[in-house]
Amino acid sequence: MSKHVDTAFELHFSEPPVVAVKEGRTHCEACKEPLDPAVMHKCHGNKEYQAPVISSTEITALCQCGGKGILHKIERAGIPSYYVVVCEKCRSFFYPEVATQESAIHGWNVGASSAVTAPKWLAALPGDDERANIIASDGKPSHPDLTDYTGACVCEGQDPACTLCQGTGVIE
Repeated sequence: MSKHVDTAFELHFSEPPVVAVKEGRTHCEACKEPLDPAVMHKCHGNKEYQAPVISSTEITALCQCGGKGILHKIERAGIPSYYVVVCEKCRSFFYPEVATQESAIHGWNVGASSAVTAPKWLAALPGDDERANIIASDGKPSHPDLTDYTGACVCEGQDPACTLCQGTGVIE
């Protein structure tokens, strides 16, 4: 039984009903996922949630290692150019070679923000220092120590100036 409340202009409103909450919501009514009171729920049924905008023109996402993505243009003779975005630190790439810069950037931004395991880019990139790929030498010969070795020489007698066998093909 509701009681009427007098208002201006001779209008009458009823009091709001008394609602007894028996238990808290534990699952979303739209997607049936469990709810965490400390986290804003994000799903298609939540009108307040807006999906993140993924850029196709600017590299906005960082790699999982924290490195920045670098747009790389691949030019081959006789074929159109391709693009790929590669991490400057760990050389991961999340999207294959594509024909447009926009597709490469969009693929990077989507892939870098997810927990996808990415392959490593093995080809050279502009600015790579090739000297870093050379094995450091301490001045010692790179071949094994042959002081006590007797047997066939690596030159097989083909090099008369060989210092190991003097051109005989056999180390004695």
